[in-house]
Amino acid sequence: MQCPNCQSLNPDDAKWCGLCLTKFGEAQPPQAPQAPQKHEGYQVDPPQSLMPRVNLPDDLQSERAWQSVADPLSDMPPQAPDGPVGTVQGQSVWVCPQCSGVNDMQLNSCAACGTSFFDRFVQPEDREHQPRKDPRTAAALSLIPGVGHFYLSQTAQGLPRLFLGIWWGATALTIAGGNPVLFSIKILYLLATLSLIVMSAIDAYREADQPGTPPILTPRFMFYIAMGLLALLIFGGIAAAMAFRR
Repeated sequence: MQCPNCQSLNPDDAKWCGLCLTKFGEAQPPQAPQAPQKHEGYQVDPPQSLMPRVNLPDDLQSERAWQSVADPLSDMPPQAPDGPVGTVQGQSVWVCPQCSGVNDMQLNSCAACGTSFFDRFVQPEDREHQPRKDPRTAAALSLIPGVGHFYLSQTAQGLPRLFLGIWWGATALTIAGGNPVLFSIKILYLLATLSLIVMSAIDAYREADQPGTPPILTPRFMFYIAMGLLALLIFGGIAAAMAFRR
């Protein structure tokens, strides 16, 4: 026999509920739903038997329950995987150990900071046992942009710096300064080359002094500067050619 008050099970010949002492056979007054009780900082919900129920078809209940879970999840941004590699929205990705950027598995280096993909699997204790490089030597070698990073075995950081240093330096030396527009472009390329040397020396020194430090001059930032200078060179050359014809 089930008690109509507390829903506990009792013997069939019982006259009283063994849990709440309700006498069987007497009509019980309807009880209003109880409010949740608070006890020492946490909340105790009332028994499910005392809570109001809404009778809905099973399929409608299932659909609403699913929507209550699916809607918040659909609004959440994709999260980075917990480990070195994982899957985000069906695509394989790896997480940069330096800047925590999420990259496609086809990239060999981080798109944000240029850290090599293989550094993702180097254990911290392995980094500690690697021979330390002299920060001053790394900074001095960076007078040729990129060479200091080659000294630190950071090819992904050294190659774009070396390429841009050769490009910008050669452009600054070969542009004639007779035209005011070309002279301004010559100065800008010269300043870009000097800035690249200084920033490469600083980044190489910081990396040698504290391995794993994110670079100040990232490959993405260098790409934006290179595209801006290239566009400036193209439009400046066109303007100079038009002025020469006049």
